[in-house]
Amino acid sequence: IDEHVLAYSNGSGPERSLVVFHDRFASTSGSIRDSAAYALKSPDGSKRLVRRSLAAGLGLPNDAGTFVIFRDARTGLESLRSCRSIWEHGLHLSLDAYSVRVFWEFREVHDGTAGQWARLAARLGGSAVPSLDDALRELQLEPVHRPFRQIFADGLVAAVLEGTATTERLDELERRYETF
Repeated sequence: IDEHVLAYSNGSGPERSLVVFHDRFASTSGSIRDSAAYALKSPDGSKRLVRRSLAAGLGLPNDAGTFVIFRDARTGLESLRSCRSIWEHGLHLSLDAYSVRVFWEFREVHDGTAGQWARLAARLGGSAVPSLDDALRELQLEPVHRPFRQIFADGLVAAVLEGTATTERLDELERRYETF
């Protein structure tokens, strides 16, 4: 993201948040990975310039099996990102002119052996949703929902109910029902 984007993180505790502001009349997109250099005072009084990663500032573990969930305060939508990805690549954002984003309600989830959080993150591709719990439930139920939806696809059930289904269409409906 360009130099006209300001970001502030209030730390790594349970009340952590991230505020990002674009102070220019233009759109921008990119990743926030590291802070601007700031002076750190040593015990002897000397100062040195240091930079801190966004992941460290938010207290995220550098672990491939851990994901972070956070909410956009303006839209109420939840996002899911890999902690390792934020450590390595930063947080990708798109901002319109003079826009502000406030992220809060950060929480970490650990992926199990089934890799369901990784699969959900891949499916969402960075998009935010009203509820990640609901999106995860949909992903888990997909093996049941897909064949069930197929039963009603192409108007087969409607043709049976209307009495206009051909023998071939009845056979196809029966095959779909058996698949389900």
